Amino acid sequence: MIFARLFIAIVLMVCHLSLAVAGDVKVDWQERISAPVVEVAYKVNKWMSSSGIVVDQSTLRDRGIRIVGTGGEENRGEKWLVELTPQSSLGTEVVIKMEGADTARERVNMLVEVLQSGETGKDRFIGEGGNVIPEPILNQIGNVACIHVQTKSKSIQFTGFFIDDEGLVLCTAHDLLEHEHVKIMSNTGIFYEGDVIKADFDKDLALIKVNATKEEIVNITDGRNLLGMGETLFSIGCPVNLRGTIQSGYINGPLRKVNNEVLWQVQMKIQPGSSGSPVFDKSGTFVAVVKGRHREARDIGFLIPLEVVVEFLKDYFSL
Repeated sequence: MIFARLFIAIVLMVCHLSLAVAGDVKVDWQERISAPVVEVAYKVNKWMSSSGIVVDQSTLRDRGIRIVGTGGEENRGEKWLVELTPQSSLGTEVVIKMEGADTARERVNMLVEVLQSGETGKDRFIGEGGNVIPEPILNQIGNVACIHVQTKSKSIQFTGFFIDDEGLVLCTAHDLLEHEHVKIMSNTGIFYEGDVIKADFDKDLALIKVNATKEEIVNITDGRNLLGMGETLFSIGCPVNLRGTIQSGYINGPLRKVNNEVLWQVQMKIQPGSSGSPVFDKSGTFVAVVKGRHREARDIGFLIPLEVVVEFLKDYFSL
């Protein structure tokens, strides 16, 4: 009995020591921030870089972001781990772990103060090519979904977006031929079974119904159809299954007929999976749907204009 008690005591002591060692990198701060995950990541990167910290960023499976930072010239002993998990289109769960500095708590508080600040304008997320992404565009990320279709021979992935509060998703139709199964993945990573309730292959538009409710949607009724040459536009989609990806571009040609379809021509990066992405002007107003890219030019794309979308939806909305 004495040996048994001694053995248990030794085990407990070892466990305590193990926990102490594992606790060297502790959770210094954890809270939900009312901002999109991409914006929070931008603020973390900007603050760390300005503090002389070397930053390494990676994307997690749930569209979260992991940022690892190591001390620069002034902070050689600092080691940072920041994990960002999207809770909604405008909410991010932030976990900060930090070790190696005598003023760790003070340093963490400095970063937290930056994250909780309401900075706008220049301090918004900077996208590919150095273009600043306006806040109204960031606010639309939660309304976009990835669509997965299983045909008899292969799996296909493209983009759609919620247009009413009862789970109606608008997308392109050209990948829905002979479909056997459709799944919709929301921006939070939740999968829904989807039913194609309407498809027009001439207009290249389709509607999918899922059993879900949405508080925020892409507003089609207030869409805008008169676009100017050279006007900057933003698409939000799931290129190569990376949901919530923002691409910027501009109108570089007038409305024209392509294979009997009236389309806008844009200078914009269009990748596999981008078809069906909603397109907005800089104020966040819906203007078009991504149809696809030019066969011989990756950065030239075509958009289905608002008029075609309105005609397709006339039986569902008073547009």
